[in-house]
Amino acid sequence: MSPMFKQKVGMTKIYAKGIAELFLIRCNPYHWDGSGEVPDNISFDVYKRKIDETYDGCTLEIQLCKPDGCLCYAASVHLYEGGFWTGHGIGCFDKTAICNDPGSVDALTSAIMRVCMIYENLTNIRKVFVKCLTISQKRMNEIKQYTDDGKEQDEIEFESVIFADGMHMDVRCIPRHNGPSWCEAAIYREDEDIVTSEPSNSFYNHWVCQTANATYHLYIGIADE
Repeated sequence: MSPMFKQKVGMTKIYAKGIAELFLIRCNPYHWDGSGEVPDNISFDVYKRKIDETYDGCTLEIQLCKPDGCLCYAASVHLYEGGFWTGHGIGCFDKTAICNDPGSVDALTSAIMRVCMIYENLTNIRKVFVKCLTISQKRMNEIKQYTDDGKEQDEIEFESVIFADGMHMDVRCIPRHNGPSWCEAAIYREDEDIVTSEPSNSFYNHWVCQTANATYHLYIGIADE
């Protein structure tokens, strides 16, 4: 079962950490913190990473530098819209974050996330999260007893998934006092619902929930026996 919607999750901490680690391998392999004498193995070359899969047309550059008025070296984390050519491309976004601990994976990761969050806020990027959940035919038949056959249901039946941003979605089969049960999906965090889907008479569905800045898609599938 292939999702119809392409996932677009923006910058994640795991991805940012991977970029930070690659920068250190190439430019600061012994994790120099920027103070004292410059070690021999330091490279002041620009580490350039096109991140089209995250933000269309954007490039991330990281470079060791010495900010004006500072006694120690730092790392500049530069995000801009454009390609790999010299200069800043043709896009409108062009921002830099400074990392004062250029030998720390965590500090570099934080700087990458910081400049990326500025981009997401200024461009009002809308994220799309996609998950597939496969349940057994036996489980589906159990739920259909309530939705299709009108069997009395004592408590809510549900299945859960976690999306890439840490948000949870429940697909719930909810009992009625008289009549067949009905279903809905709900996005929640810390056991508090943020938004629910349109209701449905079927559990087997393509569920969609929308928050202020993201759309969540869940495709329910049935496992082969």
